[in-house]
Amino acid sequence: MYARLIRLNLSPNDRAVAETVADAAAKLFRASPGYKSGTWIVNEQGTEYGGFTVWESKEALESATAKAQPIIQEKLGSLLKSPPTVTAYEVYEPKA
Repeated sequence: MYARLIRLNLSPNDRAVAETVADAAAKLFRASPGYKSGTWIVNEQGTEYGGFTVWESKEALESATAKAQPIIQEKLGSLLKSPPTVTAYEVYEPKA
C-alpha cells in the first residue's frame, strides 16, 4: 500500500473554500480504483490544511493525484500562500 500527504497553506478566512475542495477530493477519491481511506486536517490557526490518503498501489495513488491537482489549482490556486507540499509514502504494516 501507499499513502499520500498533501499540505496547503491558506489564510484562516479560506476555511469554507478548503472544506469545499476537501469534499470534492473525497468524492473523487472514493470513486477511484485502489482508494482505501482518507482523512482531512486543519491546524488550530486555520492556516494549514491537509489530506492523508491511503491507496492499494503506487499507480492508484499517482492516478488519483493527477486527477486531484487540477481541482486544487482551480479552486485554491490564487488563495495558496505557497505551493502545496505533496509527499508519497510506502505503507509499512507492523507484523506484531
